[in-house]
Amino acid sequence: MEYQKYQKQNMNKSNLLSLISDYIKKYPLDSNAIKTLAFLEENEYFWQKENILGHVTASALVINQSVTKSLLTHHLKLDKWLQLGGHVEHSDNDIFDSCIREVKEESGLELISFYSKEIFDIDVHLIPNLKNASLSHFHYDIRFLIVASDKEQINFDFNESNIVKWFNFAEIVNLSLDESIYRMIEKTKKILS
Repeated sequence: MEYQKYQKQNMNKSNLLSLISDYIKKYPLDSNAIKTLAFLEENEYFWQKENILGHVTASALVINQSVTKSLLTHHLKLDKWLQLGGHVEHSDNDIFDSCIREVKEESGLELISFYSKEIFDIDVHLIPNLKNASLSHFHYDIRFLIVASDKEQINFDFNESNIVKWFNFAEIVNLSLDESIYRMIEKTKKILS
């Protein structure tokens, strides 16, 4: 594949490998982490969305300060509730920049911070291309836990989301969500209980 015009390599691969290795020490049987580590080791262009095999993405489970709510987006194209996040951009210096930028872009929130700069969760999932199935690709999603104010006004992009909304943890169980979001909610309850 030709990547000459995408050679600006901001994302430091060794730093990301180190973060994932630390995560695997805590979760040694996490198959998503093991797949992501293998993908990184085999791909020089691991974060560029131009890599049609797949790419690393950044997202976050956003929780409020009292740890009673999570902020979710109802994705316009995929038509389902998801955590906030998305592609790494050429302007991002590292996975942390990507995560913060995505949360701010998708929510409009400014008062946000990392609960920890350790990886919170990793998920590998297929992103369908509705126009051309052969262009479907994998996202190797690096996820963090972000704390935000649920009092700040949400201002989201209608071109990306139907709505961005805070949900009490008790309400979330009534939504139809990917298993990985329930997994993150359970991790949150364990970490912060």
